Amino acid sequence: MTVFLRLVLAHFLAEFVFLRDFVSSMKSQKKVLGYALHGIVYMLCIILTCGGYLNLPWIVIGNCVFNGWHLLLPVTVVHLLADILNRADVCRGGNYNTVYFLLWQMIDILIFFLIFPVIPAQELSQYGLYADKFFAIAAGAIFVAYFTMLLLFYIEKDLQCAGGLPSSDENFAGILFRTSLFFLLLIPSYWGYVLGFLWIGLVLFTKTLKVIDVSYLRFTAGAVCSVFAAFTVKFFIL
Repeated sequence: MTVFLRLVLAHFLAEFVFLRDFVSSMKSQKKVLGYALHGIVYMLCIILTCGGYLNLPWIVIGNCVFNGWHLLLPVTVVHLLADILNRADVCRGGNYNTVYFLLWQMIDILIFFLIFPVIPAQELSQYGLYADKFFAIAAGAIFVAYFTMLLLFYIEKDLQCAGGLPSSDENFAGILFRTSLFFLLLIPSYWGYVLGFLWIGLVLFTKTLKVIDVSYLRFTAGAVCSVFAAFTVKFFIL
């Protein structure tokens, strides 16, 4: 799963961390320049995370061998086509924005799963094994911070179809809660679970005191996504 983890991290980086507002705006207006800039960033993120693994054979069909460099452009083009077809938007598409968002994200991940090369564990150095853990944790952190933020936004819009994006303070509070819970649950002992549930209780208590103004839907779904991400990452790193 070495290359798969790197591809997932590259996807999260390009899709959520390095996607600037002006590029997102151009994409929403179906401007070619917006997709071109996003495609360049997408390829650069794959190159950055996969590095030398791009030289390995990824797909072998008969006598035809395709390495990572051969697949770099096709994977990016497929991702951009998914972006073009993705209809997730604010209160549009019959209130199926969450479905559209998850569908196209799963398609990208499925493509990675189908093309990544399998590298035997015995061929990985100790450094490579530690690097795998780093990439898994980094992907999980981006998932709970950015992916979940957008997912919660679409869920609320589909259920309520009102309001706009959460304020900066709401976003910060949500990201702080989810990422803290994620890292607490990664602690390799039962103390991680104890501290994680104490953190949930503390945040819930501050919410009842009106110290933070976050909907119960956003709080509950955020906690569920953080727990899911933590256990998924533990599956890869243990």
